[in-house]
Amino acid sequence: MDSHLTTAASLPPLILTPPEKYLLILWNVISALISTLGNTAVLIAALKYHSIKLDRVSVILITNTAVADIGFTLTCIMPSIFNVASERSMFGTGLSSVLNLADEVFLAADIYLLCCLNISKLTSLLQPLRTRSRTRKAGWIIAVLVWLFSALTAQVVPYWLCSPQQVFDPATYQCNHSFKDRCHWMVVYFALLILFIPFLIILVTSVWLLIFAAMKKRSTGLAKTGVLTMMLVSINFFISNAPYTVLFTIMASGTDVRTIPDFSRIYRFVVYILNLNFVSNPIIYYLSIASFNRFVKERLCCERSNRTSVSLSRRVTQIQNPGFNVNLQ
Repeated sequence: MDSHLTTAASLPPLILTPPEKYLLILWNVISALISTLGNTAVLIAALKYHSIKLDRVSVILITNTAVADIGFTLTCIMPSIFNVASERSMFGTGLSSVLNLADEVFLAADIYLLCCLNISKLTSLLQPLRTRSRTRKAGWIIAVLVWLFSALTAQVVPYWLCSPQQVFDPATYQCNHSFKDRCHWMVVYFALLILFIPFLIILVTSVWLLIFAAMKKRSTGLAKTGVLTMMLVSINFFISNAPYTVLFTIMASGTDVRTIPDFSRIYRFVVYILNLNFVSNPIIYYLSIASFNRFVKERLCCERSNRTSVSLSRRVTQIQNPGFNVNLQ
């Protein structure tokens, strides 16, 4: 079997038209800014101000998801800006290989952490009393195991068994793995373990979350917030990852992708729609978690400063004029 049948890296370079080039650069710049700033805000809110009011394990997993999102942004999305602008690899073979190694671990960790988040939330609905006894330590243990498993599945096993080469993908202007003939099954391995199976886990747990949330009408506000957040994050995951999962599965089947009309543009769209997975999470937290919403408004947008100044002015007035009452209502 020709090893290039399972990768887009063998496709001839696809020359970008100026509108395509500028649109792709703009999309990556916007993605990088929103992901970096948004996920940094999530980390500050969770670690310093404890402003994400969910169960302890979910907060720890969300924190690690934010780290994975920032990591993928720094190692994949930002380098893509320079690669697309120059229409070649800007970082050399060595650095590009390191970036590719890192971004694959961050991508795998992000997917596995979402699986754990959904399972954790489903468990909290099934066993609410037991869930309350879970500590932050348990959350950190789960997170560490997820990171180790991500490194094992995304890098250690493939390199130990196949030693894949890093190649520049002319369709996406990114560096990716290229497997030898004897390791065609590794592409199937990636499709199953890192894409297809987690996709099914998130789909199944999301359905059960909806079912149990509907059955438990007396759920607390915190539980409802958690379910809503997980559902929105899962929907975002499906939108951003489903095209890539389907296309990667086709590639894993051994199909000659060069026979697919205009495959390079299709593949480029599928790869870059993944950015949604790393951009949208902070926005979802802002919309669905009231405590994080207040944190952003009061700490980052300084809406509280107006209230504080009015309150201070009222106190000064009352001190200077005893008996004078100002009704702010």
